[in-house]
Amino acid sequence: MVVRDTIRELVPVPVVQTVVRYDTVRVALPAADSLPGDSVAVSVPIERKTYETENYRAVIEGYKPSLVEMEVYRQSAIVTNTVIQPKQPRWALTVGPGVGYGPRGMQPYIGVSFGFVLWSK
Repeated sequence: MVVRDTIRELVPVPVVQTVVRYDTVRVALPAADSLPGDSVAVSVPIERKTYETENYRAVIEGYKPSLVEMEVYRQSAIVTNTVIQPKQPRWALTVGPGVGYGPRGMQPYIGVSFGFVLWSK
C-alpha cells in the first residue's frame, strides 16, 4: 500500500539569496520614444535562491528562474510489534470428567489425566 501526503508551503521565503553573475539582456524600447526595432542593453543580476523547510530544500537560479536542485526529506516510521506472546506449555495435567473403558465396558469417570497438547487457542 502506498500512501502519499501533500505538504503545502503557502509563501516560501528564500533562506539564502546570492548574486551568481550578471547577464546582459537587450530590451526593446517603446515605439513612441524611438525608432521601431531600437533596443538597449541592460545588465541583469542573476540570483540563486535557496528555499528550505524541514520537508525540502530547493535551489532556483536565473533571470527567468529555473530549478537547479531539489531535495525532499521524507518522514517514515517503522512500526514493530514488540509484544512477545508467552509460549504455552505443550504438556498438560488436567482434572475433570471423561469417558473411559474398563472391565465393565465404557463408563463415565472423574479423574486426573496427563497428556500432550496438540492444539490450543
